[in-house]
Amino acid sequence: MKVKILKREFIDKDHYLLWVERPKDYNYKPGQFTYIESTINNNKVRRFYSFASHPEEENLLFYIKRVPNGLMSNYLAEIPLGSTIEIGNPMGHFTLDRADTDRVIFIGAGTGIAPIRPLTIEAVKQNKKVIVVHQERYKHLLVFRDLFEQLPIIYIPILSKEQSEYHGHVQDYIDRLIYNDATYYICGSRQFVIEIANLLKSKGINKIVIEAF
Repeated sequence: MKVKILKREFIDKDHYLLWVERPKDYNYKPGQFTYIESTINNNKVRRFYSFASHPEEENLLFYIKRVPNGLMSNYLAEIPLGSTIEIGNPMGHFTLDRADTDRVIFIGAGTGIAPIRPLTIEAVKQNKKVIVVHQERYKHLLVFRDLFEQLPIIYIPILSKEQSEYHGHVQDYIDRLIYNDATYYICGSRQFVIEIANLLKSKGINKIVIEAF
């Protein structure tokens, strides 16, 4: 499906938000992802990105980190607004219907916070008890902080490179996050997801949904 790039907002030189058109009758669930495809240097390039938008929002939002020598992440950062790209159908099972508990705990590292934004909005709509944990290096990378602080949730931003109320890593605060009546959603790098999931399992937690990239 061909869509136009509508807006781009840089958080810093390596991180940006990208809004694109939503195709007609394009239905997806909070937490899902799709692929973006385009021709770069005469080659078809396809990369997968989670939706940072909620299905009730008009356009599609993605949160992207520029990767050194990354074809797609640099291409999307530089092409003119109004350019056309290709997106695929929604995919993935990092969705709220996998939670059979009234309490959900979302743990995201870096751009892993992208699918957690719509998941949080949806969980609040369903009157669930919500905790959002976002691990980042610096305060300016807490991209959805304003939204999370406005919602009736517990929001825990953890910074590893700047002093803050929560300084360090998720692992340092895991004992505060143990609830036997919760479903845990973890999104981030494969190493981060595996480490946090194993740590939760060692604490007796088994309702864990993961998404790694």
